[in-house]
Amino acid sequence: MVENASTVPLASSEREAFDCFRILAQQGVTDIRGEYIEIDLGNYVHVLDQEERLEQIPWVAPTLERPDSIIRLTGSRKGKRPRVTENYVKRIRESPNDPEGSIFVVGVERTRGHLRLRTWFMPARQEKYVQDLLKRGETIWEPKK
Repeated sequence: MVENASTVPLASSEREAFDCFRILAQQGVTDIRGEYIEIDLGNYVHVLDQEERLEQIPWVAPTLERPDSIIRLTGSRKGKRPRVTENYVKRIRESPNDPEGSIFVVGVERTRGHLRLRTWFMPARQEKYVQDLLKRGETIWEPKK
């Protein structure tokens, strides 16, 4: 069993997922570093047809508030400012019976000094995805040992 994995149940219905997201959008989330992250209902709309991502909405706040690491990526955009995304990575178990848990990623965009939720997902190739993130970006936060 993975000792540091949090246990957070998935949303059991679309209604529960929407209610959870509505609260997130109304209140926003303050991350582990004390930075406020804006969340708007448009983020919910972009996953309406993706049942798995709707179920994972309860995992968003715990990932932002207590990640295992934050990895920053800077990408180029032709003629514009570089896009800076901060990827909050956390291993989460959906129940105490889930011995290993799953890696969950919440992507946040840093725009002109503030943070805004962009997306969330469970990568298909769990450990490889995180390794690829680390190759392309830099770790900007990890728990103190």
